[in-house]
Amino acid sequence: MSKTIQFRMLKDKVIIRKLLIPLIIIFQLILNTSVGLAWIIPRNSQTIPYGITVGGQKVGGLNRDQAVSYLAQNSPGELIDKNIVLKNGPIEWCLHTKEFNFRYDCAKTIDIILKDATAEEGFPRMLDLVKLQARNQEIPAELSWNKEGLDKFLHSINEEIMIPPRNASLNIRDGKIAIVNEQAGEELDLNLMTSKILESIQFNELEAINIVKKDIQPSIVNQDITAIDCVLASFVTEFNNDQNRTDNIILASRIMDGTIIMPGNIFSFNQIIGERNLENGFKKAPVIINGYIHQDVGGGICQVATTLYNASLLAGLEIIERSPHSIPVKYAPHGLDATVFYGQIDLKIKNNMSNPVIINSVTANNDLEINIYGNHMDKENI
Repeated sequence: MSKTIQFRMLKDKVIIRKLLIPLIIIFQLILNTSVGLAWIIPRNSQTIPYGITVGGQKVGGLNRDQAVSYLAQNSPGELIDKNIVLKNGPIEWCLHTKEFNFRYDCAKTIDIILKDATAEEGFPRMLDLVKLQARNQEIPAELSWNKEGLDKFLHSINEEIMIPPRNASLNIRDGKIAIVNEQAGEELDLNLMTSKILESIQFNELEAINIVKKDIQPSIVNQDITAIDCVLASFVTEFNNDQNRTDNIILASRIMDGTIIMPGNIFSFNQIIGERNLENGFKKAPVIINGYIHQDVGGGICQVATTLYNASLLAGLEIIERSPHSIPVKYAPHGLDATVFYGQIDLKIKNNMSNPVIINSVTANNDLEINIYGNHMDKENI
């Protein structure tokens, strides 16, 4: 064999060896990775990945029932006894966890771990599982509690701190219209406060929790009522000198004054005025019941409803619900009166205009005057 052939054969062996070595290395890496992943990746979706701990207890490799049982043995589910202080500036409230049945929930904890462990698939999940081997992940134990009781407690706090929003409104004086801008309110953020309380218990935090609030947006803003620029219609009725009856009319007039009805919305007299009782400031005065005059709380209110009814008719608003008295009344033409009785008989008026309307109600010199304000374009169509 010539030296040239021998050289070529030797050269070929070197080339083959150079090619085989990387292939062998790659194969070994694939084999090692496969074996490692086979060890790391859970056998099924009900097996917890290795590297997960709860309260320092290793639960990796266990199935759901095994993990729940294991945690229950090492973390008894007795009531958690902790006092948590909630603060709003200088005002404080104390939350006693025992009163709301706070306890660690092993089953809930494992269910969430399994859900999170199977949320991703493919290569990203493999990377996460490999990372768990390098550094264990501590999962805080989930809690169970009396949700209805805690919500009630937080709502009671909200009643103390809530600032209701203020809708945009119109200030009408001597026929001149001025817009009063809206103002946002604020209330307790129930969901965020609940989360902060849970974190305080889970991580055994000792500091007080500051009350977290969120804005409440008004339902009517400046832009909604800029179109109101004229009186659509007015109606006036005269009331007598019975002082209690007069006081009831003035009170109802003040409550109703400034009410804005947006296009398509329905005004309910009973809803706006509220229940006629002594607690709400109404007094006993003559009322018509079944054709006879009686003394009852809220006497005179029907005159306010009647005046509004007639002003609404003249303004072209749609009457949804209206009932007449059982006998004629002195303050309105026959057939143009409206009786109301809280919880039973109502006066309902729909704004069928293209723009908002506002009820302007004033009393002076034994006269009740109700003006319906709106847009001049709507007035042309009356």
